[in-house]
Amino acid sequence: MTLAEIEAHLRAAPISSSEPAPEVTSALAALKANAVVRNDQVVAKRLWCLETVQEIQGHFLRAFSLFREGKFYDGWCLLEKAEIALSWLAPHLEEHDNEFQMERIAMLVARYQKLFPYSWFFSPEIIELAKECTICGKVVRIRHPCGHRVGEIYDGVMCARRVTDFKFMGGAVVQSPVQKYSVLFLNDPETKETKDHYDYSRVAYIVGLVESALELWDVTISQVRKPLSDFGKIGRNAPCPCRSKKKFKACCLPEGGILSNHYQFSIHRGPGLVLAA
Repeated sequence: MTLAEIEAHLRAAPISSSEPAPEVTSALAALKANAVVRNDQVVAKRLWCLETVQEIQGHFLRAFSLFREGKFYDGWCLLEKAEIALSWLAPHLEEHDNEFQMERIAMLVARYQKLFPYSWFFSPEIIELAKECTICGKVVRIRHPCGHRVGEIYDGVMCARRVTDFKFMGGAVVQSPVQKYSVLFLNDPETKETKDHYDYSRVAYIVGLVESALELWDVTISQVRKPLSDFGKIGRNAPCPCRSKKKFKACCLPEGGILSNHYQFSIHRGPGLVLAA
């Protein structure tokens, strides 16, 4: 395959398949190896960009497929992979690369993440004792840089720092994690196995509503009071279901309803919008 044929495939791939085409993957690798031999850094960098585009498309489309299969946490992890790869690619995108739907995928990744019920994550605390450059393999220190710039592309490979030695100091439970895959799950008291206790109804709802993975949609979140009967029996001194951290009797009970988020979805379809509560 030629470079032009690969680009044409990547423009169409988001609507034709949820799996990366092996022939495109191998063609990209072969063209990049040839560019490196010729020391054509411009072409090698362009081919790295196209490899990353293919990776992002694959992560996002596979995540959407997993959502439709009810495998929400697995899809969540792929959204994070797509988000990370998008951050790598962003500084190197060219103006016409919007044809590969990167901007739309970034927008949809953020909107899906907003619908997930995850609130708390485990975050490890470490001290980095040694790290090396992924390009030259040299140990990198503040006063002894290797000369390669993190995030730049050399011979079709992105420069980063690989931690080779660290000291684990502990862990913390946080709400804004660096690594979004470290979701906290409950353990089943009988089987002692991890139990997914989260409600994914909002994600399932929009996935069932859209016609394709890349159909553009948005969500507006407002607050309404839902009937007390929707929440079953709640003790007066129990924490209020609205998550205010106040006791139920001093928060939503006197108001006659629980203050809750209401999600209004809009789908950009055809000449107008399709609205769904």
